[in-house]
Amino acid sequence: MKYQTDTYSARVRNVDGNKLAVEINEQINLERLKTIYDGYVGPREVEIRFTDPRKFTKQQRYFFFALVNDINAFTGQP
Repeated sequence: MKYQTDTYSARVRNVDGNKLAVEINEQINLERLKTIYDGYVGPREVEIRFTDPRKFTKQQRYFFFALVNDINAFTGQP
């Protein structure tokens, strides 16, 4: 089953055990959420993904492509 989703970015403001306080960076489309949850009586769940702010270094990119090329050369699979 594929679920409909709306995606919003947010910043973490506080963490207290398993409780997380966030500030959403944009206005939530409440009408859209009402449409998604129309008639639904179960829990309203969200998915939280923490984005890694670090970027790949030039050396890491070279290593990655070298590794992929080695795998291709060994297996014959691109």
